[in-house]
Amino acid sequence: MLKKPFVLSAALFLLAVLSCRQEDDIPPPDDNGPKEVPVGNLLSAPITIEMDPNGLTPLAGIARISTLERTEVEMQIPGEYPVQVASKPGALSHEMLVLGLYPGRENEIIFKISNTDNSYYGYDTLTVEAPPLPDFLPEIEI
Repeated sequence: MLKKPFVLSAALFLLAVLSCRQEDDIPPPDDNGPKEVPVGNLLSAPITIEMDPNGLTPLAGIARISTLERTEVEMQIPGEYPVQVASKPGALSHEMLVLGLYPGRENEIIFKISNTDNSYYGYDTLTVEAPPLPDFLPEIEI
């Protein structure tokens, strides 16, 4: 009489455990160097950029990156004077200042997210539009 409920409970438990198993899309490390993986395999949420977070810096922002495991994030803003910034390694959540945007145009921001032992990494590219400089700012002459 107790055998049926026990077997049913064990079967349900086993089914729950097997259905919760997450597929591992991240390749194992090998001797050929780091592997590139889809960035979605590393992120717990999409990268967000909050522009002008304090209302006083229209050409700046804050990038927020949340990852599934401890990572390091490198951010690059290409251009005539490229900007490169790296986060502290070993965090699950990163906040990085976005500085060096060009006014009045779309700016590309490239993120490289690597695990702590650099055996794999992924790239994500976002585009943000920065407003033109206000008219009251003087022209800079060198």
